[in-house]
Amino acid sequence: MIETFHELINIENIIWLFPVMFMFHALEEIITIESFITKYKKQIC
Repeated sequence: MIETFHELINIENIIWLFPVMFMFHALEEIITIESFITKYKKQIC
């Protein structure tokens, strides 16, 4: 089973994709939080 998995998906590619996926996720969080703060700024402070 591991051999089949290794043939289908290169592990090195997956390892390099994790930081890229994290950067996109972090950017999405920043955009969401900034829009939330802009919308509810008076209620937060």
